[in-house]
Amino acid sequence: MWALHDTFRSTTWASLWNSDEGALLAGAEDPDKVYLEEIRPGKLQLQMEYVQKRSLWIDFKIIVQAISSILGFPLENMASNPKERTSP
Repeated sequence: MWALHDTFRSTTWASLWNSDEGALLAGAEDPDKVYLEEIRPGKLQLQMEYVQKRSLWIDFKIIVQAISSILGFPLENMASNPKERTSP
């Protein structure tokens, strides 16, 4: 239920982490299985981390990163692969 507390936010680390997941799913033999086993767990971990650490500063950094990505100048991705993260 923790994810429902932030339904008004449209951009989080999870949406920036793997913005090209469509390419991964398009090449998969079973896209549903790939999403459920590889993509979804990472997104859920990032969403939980966002909820635990949320602040105006983090929201600002996410917005700047999203805008720079849209404009074609992606910044270092704060949303690194959740499997590679050392902190929860």
